[in-house]
Amino acid sequence: MLAVITKKKRKFNMNLQEFHNSKQGWVIKEKKSWNIVTFVSYFCIKYETLYEVKYRFSRWAGNPALTKEGRDFSKLLKEYKESGMESLEAKMKLYNYINWSFDYKGVRGTNINSSGLLCHHSFFNEFEKKYDSFMKKKKSKVGISSLLDWCKSNAPSILDNYDIETDKDLVFIEKMAKMDGMQDSDEYNLILESKKRGIL
Repeated sequence: MLAVITKKKRKFNMNLQEFHNSKQGWVIKEKKSWNIVTFVSYFCIKYETLYEVKYRFSRWAGNPALTKEGRDFSKLLKEYKESGMESLEAKMKLYNYINWSFDYKGVRGTNINSSGLLCHHSFFNEFEKKYDSFMKKKKSKVGISSLLDWCKSNAPSILDNYDIETDKDLVFIEKMAKMDGMQDSDEYNLILESKKRGIL
């Protein structure tokens, strides 16, 4: 008796034209549902937007996740997750990395010819520095906004006397408070609160 062996149907088994026709529909989904195929699609869309030509894959075997590009994005996503990031946070960082690659580096003349460039350590590290700086500024901005809300009830004269936008403004106020011996003043209380919140 012959056993009938059936292969499990693969989720993706498409030609390049079918992939290009489908990719826009995949990337409009919520980021939490993105997978390697979605990141490959998004990379291709960004490439086509910048260079006005379709991205050419190293090799195509019917599944975007099994391409070299798919392996590159899998490696990057894994690296972010292994650094302690939650799944969505890792996906958002990879999404931002692709955007930075095309919208910042590509627009300024760097040739983004393959996803392999994003895995190159010097390119990767340049993004990491920019991203870290951006996140610190973002955190500082959110912290300053919350601190100014605190001032309304706890140090009202600060809002009348100072225009605080960054932590550098707080450093200035701290130096001034130390020089003028402003113990128990709104300035002194502001600096204490800033340190409690980790802004200073």
